[in-house]
Amino acid sequence: MLATDLERRLAAVEAEVQQLKSLVPMAVQTPWWEKIVGSLANDPAAVLLTRNLLDFGQIANLKVEDWIS
Repeated sequence: MLATDLERRLAAVEAEVQQLKSLVPMAVQTPWWEKIVGSLANDPAAVLLTRNLLDFGQIANLKVEDWIS
């Protein structure tokens, strides 16, 4: 393979890489969990679910001895 042919092919590859880079957004996006923080703050169902999960967590942490006494 001649050097000029290799240079031509390399230039074509570099042009394609530049084209691909232009298609990909380079801006840093906010993580999904930061976008939804607080979105359920005033939702009664979410409040009830949270309370139930906290209660369940407290029950799950009990030992057998706590149930017997």
